[in-house]
Amino acid sequence: VQLTLRQLRAGLLELGAPCKGGGTILPVGKKDGRQRAVWHGSRVSFAAARPPAPRLLADPSGLAALHVRPGHLLRLTKRDCRRLFDQLVLPPRLRPYMARPRVSRADLQEAGATAAELHSWLAPGARATALGFWPLSRAWCMGFSWSSFVAQETLLAVLKRAGIEEARAICGTKPVPSDLGLAFALATDDVMLLSDAGP
Repeated sequence: VQLTLRQLRAGLLELGAPCKGGGTILPVGKKDGRQRAVWHGSRVSFAAARPPAPRLLADPSGLAALHVRPGHLLRLTKRDCRRLFDQLVLPPRLRPYMARPRVSRADLQEAGATAAELHSWLAPGARATALGFWPLSRAWCMGFSWSSFVAQETLLAVLKRAGIEEARAICGTKPVPSDLGLAFALATDDVMLLSDAGP
């Protein structure tokens, strides 16, 4: 309930009733000792159409094929797009399929939610039931089969807007770019930029 309340206040969830599908939340350990909340979306994923394979997905075989020109250094910077999945807005019509375990009004109020907050978190058309509410995700959930594809396409669009063409991708499905003045490797929410063009 405390996690649900924090995520409602952060705008990651809304309260709906009824729901059309959902799953529980699993804690997954991170390298730094903290935990990440992952939505267990296997039933919803199984019921959904199968997503396409993420395009231009980086893998070690692409990086192993790199050749640095004599007299040049290859510079690499890697960025983890922290909280990317929290920022990928889920279309409202899909939110009823991304439900989490039901919570009651009393549980939320006991945890500190006010009546005004509860009202502000209601999804359009939602109504309270005697059984409470289903927290619905407002963002693409890690744990849903389409989320990696959506994240990959989103970051490819960001790179394109930054002027970095898809021909500059280093991945296992196409040859390494012959010019490494600027190249990238992208894997869901990790971006590596590579360059041998100097400082």
